[in-house]
Amino acid sequence: MTDIQHAKGVEMCPLSMTLNGQAFGPIDMPSGLPMIDFLYEYAGLTGSRLGCGQGSATRAW
Repeated sequence: MTDIQHAKGVEMCPLSMTLNGQAFGPIDMPSGLPMIDFLYEYAGLTGSRLGCGQGSATRAW
């Protein structure tokens, strides 16, 4: 469990998902947790980076 899961007074929601072929869940997640925090805290994918948080995402390929 991470510190996020221990926060008092935070509404929790169940989540199950498959990410890069690996199943996660069912686990209780804090309501409103940004996906970037899930990737870091639960999936261990620390290579993801948060952009400016404005506008739409674009792909460069």
